[in-house]
Amino acid sequence: MKKVTLCLMLIIALIIVPGVILAAENVARVGNTEYATLEEAIGVAKESGDEIVLLSNAELSGTVSVTSGKVTINLNGYKITGEQRLFDVKGAEFTVKGNGSLEETSPNYAPICVKGSNNLNDKKYTVINVGSGVTLKGWAGIMVSPYDSKTQPYAYGVVINCDGTIDSVKDTSGYSGSGIYINGQIKHTENCPIINLSSTTKITSLGNTIYAAGFGEWNINGSTMTGVDAGLAIKSGKFVIDDAKVTATGEDKTPTAGYGNGINSSGAAIQIESNKGYASNITLHIKNGTYKSEKGIAFYEYLADGTTNTSIISLKIENGTFNSATNKNTFAVSENFRQNIKKFITGGTYNSDVTDYIAEEYVCKKIDNEYVVGKERTITVKAVEGGKVIANPTKAIFGETITLTIEPKEGYKLEKIEITDGGMGDTLIGTTTFKMLIGDTEVIPVFTKLKTYAEVSNNVDNAEKVESMLIETLKENKELAEAIKDKNVEIKVEVKEKEITKTEKETIETAVNKKDTNLKVANYIDITITVKDVDNGNSLAKLSTVKETITFTVAVPENLPKLEEGYERIFYIVRNHDGEIELLNVTETDGKLKFESDKFSTYAIAYKDVEKSTSDTTDNSPKDEEIKKDTSNPKTGDSIIVYATIAIVAMTGIIILKKLNTSKKRKH
Repeated sequence: MKKVTLCLMLIIALIIVPGVILAAENVARVGNTEYATLEEAIGVAKESGDEIVLLSNAELSGTVSVTSGKVTINLNGYKITGEQRLFDVKGAEFTVKGNGSLEETSPNYAPICVKGSNNLNDKKYTVINVGSGVTLKGWAGIMVSPYDSKTQPYAYGVVINCDGTIDSVKDTSGYSGSGIYINGQIKHTENCPIINLSSTTKITSLGNTIYAAGFGEWNINGSTMTGVDAGLAIKSGKFVIDDAKVTATGEDKTPTAGYGNGINSSGAAIQIESNKGYASNITLHIKNGTYKSEKGIAFYEYLADGTTNTSIISLKIENGTFNSATNKNTFAVSENFRQNIKKFITGGTYNSDVTDYIAEEYVCKKIDNEYVVGKERTITVKAVEGGKVIANPTKAIFGETITLTIEPKEGYKLEKIEITDGGMGDTLIGTTTFKMLIGDTEVIPVFTKLKTYAEVSNNVDNAEKVESMLIETLKENKELAEAIKDKNVEIKVEVKEKEITKTEKETIETAVNKKDTNLKVANYIDITITVKDVDNGNSLAKLSTVKETITFTVAVPENLPKLEEGYERIFYIVRNHDGEIELLNVTETDGKLKFESDKFSTYAIAYKDVEKSTSDTTDNSPKDEEIKKDTSNPKTGDSIIVYATIAIVAMTGIIILKKLNTSKKRKH
């Protein structure tokens, strides 16, 4: 009974927690089958070729050898750890992909150690593929060793494609390693190891990002590499580098002694040790990128003891930015290098003068505190109507600043400048400098004829004549003529009703009433002549006077009181110009008021209603002189006639009175 009960309990436990038990036991899956260890899964995958998918973090008990077939591990977000030298791969294709990592817990070699064939004809004998989501952490990330270090120092048919991240740390004794390491015993140049690094490759190292002691072909395309001891540490190999970012952060330890079992720290971005004990035969082709030493030399080459010739057989720098630390030259090289490696720079930017190294037909110029190498190209300016442009200089390298002098003909304005070298191009508006293009460059200016025109209100008579007069007025004003010299100009005459201030209104109406208390102000008009920049709409000035009078016609206001029978309405124009208030002559025809003026500010329409009989015999026009000169209504010629008449009547009355008095006295 006890046995039955125990069995039931075990069955229940298996039913309740099967997931927990399986998760604890199984590390990887191949196809539909799960395995307790990664080693088991790899053994099966070698035969089937199926992908291994991690189900949890995997810890290796020792180094796993992959010597045949194709093995693909999908990390699936997990990591594989081992004390050191996680995988030895020889004669197989080994792929690690997905997101996750391979890590040495006691760094000494690399997570992936590679060996090639001893047969020259074996192509793609050992192939390593590292995906972009994979991180390799160890003394090195990938290490390439010879087939047999004692008797067969070959690594034929090795291909490494690394798109992932490598983190190179110090070993257990404190010795720094390299991101990717090729053993110096590998000296064959035919069917040598090929290493391809892509734009997603990122290598950080407490030592060197790569240590190319043995011979290999390196294709570095857009990778980012940061090392402490050095960026690229090279003793042998063929390098094609395009758009890489290589940085060294360590102390400057130059000059550096040669080392037969490694390479000494220099702090250089590119460190090349010429050492006859290695394959040497270095070819280096840099197409673009950034190569920087924070504390040392950007490009450092030196001879090891006993070595008399540089290991570089070919060097070409097409472009890129090379920066040593402050006050250090870009290049520090051996005398043998200077004698044998010449004219290898055809482009790029440097922190020091590199004239000694530039190729024929190229120049080195200092631009913005940097030295830039390029081939001088010509700048030509196309002849066009309306003006000319002068370029300085007339020959320049890519990136050099060109200054243009603009000389428009009178009456023309520069609208834009087109820059082209047949491929690249730019358009300049509002500036007279540009950066030189790659090829021979043509400057094409576009000038436009300046226009000065007038636009007058419908209230202006003889508009065409007025427009011509306004343009002449503008040109004769020296200050305004200078202001509009390089501009398209519009002169605009506007007549519109105006809201005026209480103070101005009181001033005008007080002045009008002093002339005639019967005068009433109907409404106010603003007449303005504005000078504008057509291109941007900005106001340049307002004309307050013109050389000839302009005739304006305005409508009689519609909101006036009804005229009583037996009366007629007389209109006046009141002008307030710079505080001087005047009355202007006005004629009325068919509900329109016409007047002339050569001064422009605030106007008012005034009126008064008079009996027709009075208006037939009496001059009712208010006189300007009375408003302008005498606020107490000084006498005019018309007033003198009135006073004379009064005087005559008064004298006649006196005579009559005297006669009456005389008659009365006689009767008494």
